[in-house]
Amino acid sequence: MSFIGMEELRSTLVKCIVAIARVLFYWIPGGDNAYGIALSAFHPVLIISWVLIFFLYPYNRPLRIFICSTACLTLLSHLYFRSCLITRAEQILTGSKDTVVDPVLHFLNIKPSNETRLAITVGGSITVASIMLFSICMDIIS
Repeated sequence: MSFIGMEELRSTLVKCIVAIARVLFYWIPGGDNAYGIALSAFHPVLIISWVLIFFLYPYNRPLRIFICSTACLTLLSHLYFRSCLITRAEQILTGSKDTVVDPVLHFLNIKPSNETRLAITVGGSITVASIMLFSICMDIIS
């Protein structure tokens, strides 16, 4: 019995995200580069909308637990793969090494590198997942 390695798993998941992006954005002219740019624009919208749904949805509902679980799984994937899978798919489609967090790093006057990108990504994931977990705990208590 053989187990799939971390690189193989990461590569497979990124290929799935690339395939999904190609299907979702097929109507955008420009091929893979345009799909990567569209995915880059969709990426923060996805995160923000997911967080908003969590906090706008009534407490003690299964959807809140599901969203919190996905936030925790996302955090674990950032830690395990040392990057964001969606960002990696964006980079493959566009052929660029830029990420969604680069504007944040430029604003903070920090030179973008793999380490600083990972720190911002993991820090943001920890913050969101922790707030959601705290909120779920408060739902259970009340």
